[in-house]
Amino acid sequence: MPSLSKIIVDSVDEKYIIQYLKKHNIVYSDDDQGKEVNYWVDELFKENKVDIGDFENFLFDELFYGKRKYSRMYRIEKPSSLSNPIDWFEKYQRTFGIDVLDFTNILGSVANSADPMKIAASVSEINSKGDLISLKILFSCYAECSDKGDYAQTGMYYPVEVNLENKELIIRGWNRQGLLESYRAEEAMDHIHKVMDITFGVRTTSYSLEHRKVLYNMSQGVITDIYNKIPSYSEMSGVQHYVLAMCKSVVNRLPIKKSAYCR
Repeated sequence: MPSLSKIIVDSVDEKYIIQYLKKHNIVYSDDDQGKEVNYWVDELFKENKVDIGDFENFLFDELFYGKRKYSRMYRIEKPSSLSNPIDWFEKYQRTFGIDVLDFTNILGSVANSADPMKIAASVSEINSKGDLISLKILFSCYAECSDKGDYAQTGMYYPVEVNLENKELIIRGWNRQGLLESYRAEEAMDHIHKVMDITFGVRTTSYSLEHRKVLYNMSQGVITDIYNKIPSYSEMSGVQHYVLAMCKSVVNRLPIKKSAYCR
């Protein structure tokens, strides 16, 4: 029987789990509110009141798309070398002991200190030629956080999207408060980037320098355009009457009423 870990509840937020179950006519009643949400859901599992597959899909959507505001984007160098689904399947099997390319097993893939990185879900998109065009991977990673002067074990989820059509690798994370320094999002995302490179052969280049050049050129263009439209000192007298006429027009349109208190 699957079990809902508190780590998943903390990552998703219990209010969204309660809302999901309410939509399926399962209410977190006053009698239930003395229980932690993960224990309450476990009881629902035992009573077969929850569709496990649908619940897994809900968790995937929340963990892959929600509360992940920290993103890194890289350009994939040779996307054509990554388009064979069998290559990915073999690497999944060799490194993570996974026998399928498409699955969702978030409930059964909570990372721990003995097994600090797992793949909790994977969703592929394959075209009519049998080539992989995109792959979504949800990594479950062990973490530790500060807890009243001590530390506690927890976990984090990192969505990774390999988009071979757009030649993009995107890694997302959550800047969760209280994580110990070595488990913070930046450190974990660095590690995941290395895993994508070394384990899966996804060679990338950073967008950062290229983006800075684009932004510089854009800002230069805007500034130049504005500067070119500023009249020179010798031209100011020629446009003065236009400026005065515009000011008079604006003043005349203002809804100003004469008041007896004006002096």
